Amino acid sequence: MILPKKIDFAIIAPESLLRVFSSQGDCHMAIAPIALDHSFYANYYKQEVSNGKLVILDNGAFELDKPLSTGLLEKALFKTRAQEVVAPDMIGDSSKSLKLLEEFINQLSSRYLTKVRIQAIIQGHTLEELESHYLRLLNNPYVNTIGITHAFQLVDCFGKTDNRMFSRVMLIDYFRRQHALGNYPQIYKPLHLMGMTNPIELFYQYINNIREPFVRSNDSSAPVQYGRHGYSLDELIPVRTIV
Repeated sequence: MILPKKIDFAIIAPESLLRVFSSQGDCHMAIAPIALDHSFYANYYKQEVSNGKLVILDNGAFELDKPLSTGLLEKALFKTRAQEVVAPDMIGDSSKSLKLLEEFINQLSSRYLTKVRIQAIIQGHTLEELESHYLRLLNNPYVNTIGITHAFQLVDCFGKTDNRMFSRVMLIDYFRRQHALGNYPQIYKPLHLMGMTNPIELFYQYINNIREPFVRSNDSSAPVQYGRHGYSLDELIPVRTIV
C-alpha cells in the first residue's frame, strides 16, 4: 500500500503571536517586509532555522501589491537566514512574473544563488497561461519549488467553476494527469500551496499526494483567525491527521 506524502504546514501569525501559533507549524513562512522592519520577527525565524525548521521567505507581493526588490530580499534573507525564497512575481500576470523571475536570478548574488532554494509562483487567468507558466518553471534549472496561489479563478475551464478552492484543486489534478499521460517532461518539482482557501482542500491534496508532483507544503493564517475566535481547526476538521 502506498501511503500519501505528508504535507508540511506553516502558520502565519503576527509578531506578537509567533511563539503561540507559528511555533506549532512544521515549517515557516516569513514575510519579507515585516522581517526588514521588525528585528524580533526576523530573529524568531533565524532561531527556527537553527532549530532545523524550513523557513520560506515570502516576497511581500500580496501584502504590498508589488514584490520587494532583489536587494531588499537579500537583506531579509540575511536577517532571517531563510533557506527558501519566493521570487518576485506579479499577481495574475504570467509574462511579468516570468520577467521578474529572470531579473531576480540574474541579480541575486552568488552567495544566495548557490545556497538558497528558489520558489516561483505560477500566475495567469486562463488554463493556457497557467499551464505555460508551469512548464516554463519546470524547465528552469534555478527553480526548486513551484508555488500555486489561489488568486485565480478558472471561470471558463473545468466545468466553469469560479470557486478558488476548486480552481486550484482541479489545476493540480490537471497537471498530474498530463504528467501521467506523458504530455509533460518527466521533471517533478515540489508544490507549495500559497494560502488556504478551505481546510477541506488539504484533505483532498493529502489523499492525492501519492502521485507526482507532490504538494510539499502549505501556508495559512487561518489557524490564527480561528484561534482568535476561540476555535481550533482540529475541532472543526482533524487537520493534524494529514499534516
